[in-house]
Amino acid sequence: MEYWIWLSRIQGLGPIKMKQLLEKYQTPEKIWQLNKEELMQTKGIGEMTAEEILKDKYRKNLEQYCNYMEKYNIGIITIFDSYYPERLKHIYDPPVVLYYKGNKELLRKENVIAMVGCRECSKYGKEISSKMSYELAKQGICIVSGMAKGIDSYSHIGCMKAGGKTIAVLGNGLDQIYPKENIGLYHQIIQTGGLLLSEYVIRHKSI
Repeated sequence: MEYWIWLSRIQGLGPIKMKQLLEKYQTPEKIWQLNKEELMQTKGIGEMTAEEILKDKYRKNLEQYCNYMEKYNIGIITIFDSYYPERLKHIYDPPVVLYYKGNKELLRKENVIAMVGCRECSKYGKEISSKMSYELAKQGICIVSGMAKGIDSYSHIGCMKAGGKTIAVLGNGLDQIYPKENIGLYHQIIQTGGLLLSEYVIRHKSI
């Protein structure tokens, strides 16, 4: 796990370059062992990127990351895993590493609908998003949203009111709850058998 964490921490190493490295060297452990010249033999990896990959700051505290993730039940899914969403693989730059907390079996559901909307929504927007997600969940459909303020939140809430399980795709690490007022929603999603998902490594202040 620690090698995947290391790879996903490297700034400027986006999904495309990361995948090119993995296609050539198969595992992050092998990439860890490369020197600057060897890294630069990979297409798209120039001198600046190679130097960034080799910086010590990304190799520190990896055991603490692993311990934190184990303590708070945060796991990793890579693009090579069977749980990785098949449809996600077909976008232009799919994330190589996904961090998850909760029920990863939801990633295998076929009946999934994404619902997203504005943060500063109207009363009508709140009511209709909650009602729609409720009715869809009653039909066995999993609702995916971003746990943001507004429409996203009400989409998750409506789904859970119907007894459904929902997936929240976060724009930050799973150790960060944003907005802060959604701390209750964050925990409710997990408690009702849902899933929290992010492409971002945790950035906890204790690490």
